[in-house]
Amino acid sequence: MTSKVKTGILAADVVNGGTVAIDYPRGTNLGDFYGAIGHSIMVTGTLYTVPKAISISFGATQATVTNNSGGTWPAGALYRLELAQPGNQSFLGLKRTYPVTPLWCNLGAPKTADADGIVASQAITAAGGLATGISGALAANGIAVLDVPRNIVAAWTGTAVLTVTGEDEYGVAMVEKSASGANFAGKKAFKKVTVSRPT
Repeated sequence: MTSKVKTGILAADVVNGGTVAIDYPRGTNLGDFYGAIGHSIMVTGTLYTVPKAISISFGATQATVTNNSGGTWPAGALYRLELAQPGNQSFLGLKRTYPVTPLWCNLGAPKTADADGIVASQAITAAGGLATGISGALAANGIAVLDVPRNIVAAWTGTAVLTVTGEDEYGVAMVEKSASGANFAGKKAFKKVTVSRPT
């Protein structure tokens, strides 16, 4: 296991449940520690590890350590923060596990949302459905085919439940309904939308 170390002196007491923010070791940033396990901090000669006695969250420039030890770390105490890095690491005695080297890839920037890609602004009723049907910029013959699988976002006037029907990227039928209201931000990734109807 590889790691980076940061040492210092606590400026104030860190009570149980309290936190201390510590700058990353020189020449490192969040990406150096993301996905790693085995972080620890030593305070006044006692070692505290994740997840038993501490937890650590990683910000843009600092790691925030939460003291879950049950005691207080006193102001003026020396600390030694050891942040593990991805790679060959101890799996803390877990059975049926095997360490692998992480593979990182750049997925690029998210695609820009298209406000009228599926349905342009139009009159809509529960009985009649969409006045002009699925007729947005990405639609043809009443069906919208998206460039990549996307969640559906919609807004309307009046209170209604929106039902979206379509397919995922493998052609499997999907249906998603909103709660009663006037807007919707779906969780399913639609590749094709065939029906969008309020009730």
